[in-house]
Amino acid sequence: VTLEVTNTPPVAVADKASTLPETPVSGNLLTNDRDADSDPLHVAEITVGGATYAPGDIITIPGQGTLVVNRDGSYLFTPASGWSGFTPVLNYTLSDGNDGGTATGELRLLVNPVAEAWVKEAGLVDTASGAQTTTGAMAVLSLEPVESLTIGGQTLTLAQLQALSAQAPVDIATPDGVLSLTGFQVDGEGRATLQYRFTLTQAVNQPGESTTREEIRFSVNGQQTRAPGLLRVNILNDAPVAAADDNSIDQDRGQQAASGNVFSNDAIGADGAAAGGPVSAISSVNLNRAGAVGGVSLGEFGALTLDARGNYSYVLNRSNSRVASLDANATLSEVFTYTITDADGNTSQAQLTIVIHGVTPPQSVRTGDQHFPSYYTNYELSLDQPYSPGLFILPAIYGLYSDQFSRKVELNRKITELGRGMNDNGTPVLEDGILFTRWVNTTLQRSVVNTFAATGIGSQLLGDHFSHFSLNKSVQPAPVLENAPERPPLNERINERTTVQQERGEKTPDAKQVHAAAPGVVIVPQAAARPGAPSLAAQVDALARNRVAAPEPVTVGGATPHR
Repeated sequence: VTLEVTNTPPVAVADKASTLPETPVSGNLLTNDRDADSDPLHVAEITVGGATYAPGDIITIPGQGTLVVNRDGSYLFTPASGWSGFTPVLNYTLSDGNDGGTATGELRLLVNPVAEAWVKEAGLVDTASGAQTTTGAMAVLSLEPVESLTIGGQTLTLAQLQALSAQAPVDIATPDGVLSLTGFQVDGEGRATLQYRFTLTQAVNQPGESTTREEIRFSVNGQQTRAPGLLRVNILNDAPVAAADDNSIDQDRGQQAASGNVFSNDAIGADGAAAGGPVSAISSVNLNRAGAVGGVSLGEFGALTLDARGNYSYVLNRSNSRVASLDANATLSEVFTYTITDADGNTSQAQLTIVIHGVTPPQSVRTGDQHFPSYYTNYELSLDQPYSPGLFILPAIYGLYSDQFSRKVELNRKITELGRGMNDNGTPVLEDGILFTRWVNTTLQRSVVNTFAATGIGSQLLGDHFSHFSLNKSVQPAPVLENAPERPPLNERINERTTVQQERGEKTPDAKQVHAAAPGVVIVPQAAARPGAPSLAAQVDALARNRVAAPEPVTVGGATPHR
């Protein structure tokens, strides 16, 4: 008896899979295959592009990626970087291990392209720019003919897709905006093109991020494969931009403070300001010290009060030594750095710079010397008299008055109109006039000079004598109680009157002690004749501060003093 056993061959079912660029995809070819005799199945060989491979071989598909198919049917495809599209069809031989027990199957792989779109949050503020809207076209690839498309949760049939136009779009709401489908064309089997428009409708919370993404997935024919198509909308964050601010204080105009708003020229962006207000931090650049928003922040020359809305007020510290000694031709800069913050935590910094202008020193008057002759019985002293050119240097000493005398000073003209200014090694001088290094208040009250007795200043009274020299000839100082001779008129005269009024009711014990300010002893020494000798300014400073004995006045032979 002869028994003939008949083997039923296995049945191979086609496989397909998709992925996104640079994303490996894996599966098993045998999962959907079957054998009537329930024989165990295995992959016998693989063929790609006419080349045959054994299970376990690494199959390289030029420009597309690599594929490995194992005997048990498992496979792994790794796409090449940046590539998308269809791979060649992979054919494999399926076997149940018996004679005639083979079948052939296929694997089709698709790497779906990612459509990239860009919008800017800034367009939500500047709508005219159109930056909040973008348009484009994306490829729709499928391993089978397109019959329908599901995108953003909405399904459109092929007929509906082909009816799309810019005038009759289909709008789909997304978490951050609206996607409008404006056209669709079938380009071939499994290939189509979808036109779209995306409009950002709200700011996106993206703290610390420059860009966030909204991903809109789609699938063909309702089949949600491993990696459906993808439209990736990149939303460029709109960060705040702070702009520099400037202000100034002109002390010659009586200004002692400056105010404004640092936020008025800044842009907070589409996210809006932080809950507490746009201004979140302040610090002094001069002092390298943090301040307080909503409080007082100390600077080097004054104090700044700044609130979260950007309103500020800066008050000058007139008692600061550098502020007090600042003349009209010089400035100081107070700089603060402030920070603005938007609703999602993005920040920007800028600086507030306050320029402080100095004071033009007022005229000061001393009675009864050769420069300001007067009648001692007249309580109003006129200064609109002629004067002769001379060089005078005054030290930074002021506020010395007789303890039995006070004066009221009315200032109509400034000292800069009495001559031409210059500098000698940083010491302010005037070529043809008198220079004073301090201002006086509207009313000068008397102060006791005894406190200076320890240094000898109080006893010698620096204002008692003016030692003076002329650019043309030597002039001996006139005694205080003598009337100096009148000078011939010059081309420029003082047209407005500056008066000094002595208060009645008190007698001055010694006319030599009457003075409205304390000019120093002013004697200009001979120019240094040897290298390394003290400068003119240094010698005058030593004389003015009574550190050395004062020589006799000298004549500078008509030459203009030089540095």
